[in-house]
Amino acid sequence: MIRMFVVGPASVRAGQCGPIQHLQTVTGLRNAVRPTRTHLPWRSRSPGSQHLADNFRRRAPVLQRHVGLDASPRWQVHVQFTKLIQASWRLRYVRRMAPSTSGSGQSSPAADTITAASRGSRAPTSGRVERLLRTQLRGALDGTIPECTGSIVTGPWCLDQDGRATGLSAAALLDQTLATSIRAAAPELSTMVTTELQLNFLVPPPSDGTVLEAWTRSGFVDTRGGVAFGALRGPDAREYVHAVGWFQAVHSAPTGALDYFHRMGALPLGPTSDVSLDKLLGLRSLASKAADGGPADSDGFVKGPDLPMIDEFLNRNGTVHGGVITMMAGLAAKAAMPDSDSFDLQSLRLVFLRPATGPITSRARIRHPGRSLRIVDVELFSGHTTPGNPTSHAPGAESREENDQPTKSKPIAQAQAILRPAH
Repeated sequence: MIRMFVVGPASVRAGQCGPIQHLQTVTGLRNAVRPTRTHLPWRSRSPGSQHLADNFRRRAPVLQRHVGLDASPRWQVHVQFTKLIQASWRLRYVRRMAPSTSGSGQSSPAADTITAASRGSRAPTSGRVERLLRTQLRGALDGTIPECTGSIVTGPWCLDQDGRATGLSAAALLDQTLATSIRAAAPELSTMVTTELQLNFLVPPPSDGTVLEAWTRSGFVDTRGGVAFGALRGPDAREYVHAVGWFQAVHSAPTGALDYFHRMGALPLGPTSDVSLDKLLGLRSLASKAADGGPADSDGFVKGPDLPMIDEFLNRNGTVHGGVITMMAGLAAKAAMPDSDSFDLQSLRLVFLRPATGPITSRARIRHPGRSLRIVDVELFSGHTTPGNPTSHAPGAESREENDQPTKSKPIAQAQAILRPAH
């Protein structure tokens, strides 16, 4: 739907009308305000907004002559003013949620009848992952319009193992905020898991303490889950990362897992938390370089980094945070290349196949070693994902030798990373 409003600058300066008075749409808008007779040559005399839209379509050539670049300069046409639409939606929901009385501490009867579904979604509780990455989560009023649902403070954790700025550090934030928009649009989906996450890295983010905000909205929601879209933006509205996430509804999380999640989230940050992303996650044994003659299995995969300690990275469901798995996959893709410091991530698509509750290992394969484009496949494994798996072992009992053995379990996630030359 393309929305247009025509502004007569002279009338606006004179205070006779405002831009909202001229808001129209080519497909019909029920609440459109009829334009004034003075400044619109195609004024409709019909009472209905649908007739007004039909008249607008019939008079479109006349309007184009009035607003064309070579025609009268007093007319200005602004197309796709989504901010106006967003503001109107936001105002409507703020009015629904705000109490009508001020200072009395009591809400009106109308406010008391608002159900939980109309309140959107509250801000999720931050866990250890959010604390380590300096992210702040917020709620959403509606979920169907772009809203700021979280933020991240940039720092050394926005650097990869090569010391280059990476948007991977925002994976956990975007994973959470995309789900927030889904819950706001469908509050009955209180517990969900991520099934697919795709990140497009536009430009490297800063690492100087700049606060970046996550703006997300739901795209499609049903009883089984939905898809949401988001972007990571800076104070100047510059966009650094685009995100698309698919989510699926699951049963409620175990009580013990939720209590552990809250306890870990309350722990203070240690003095060694101001480090690069790979050190913050505790990754070890970075991948052998395939081009340097590193060992590869029969499928052409080389050993990737390991995540031996997962206690800090569990989510509300008692499994490893999807954002941590995403960050690990992106770092494993870069570590598989001998000239990783000369390439930046362009996009990363991750499919979550099953939950992980134990130490994670990875392997990577360079599918296309081009000079202007690289494609790397990554697979992640965990010994605690399949009951009766011969590679499973008790928590904390893993050894370096066990992690170095060829992986026999089913992967918990599969990723494809596309990299482009660094500037």
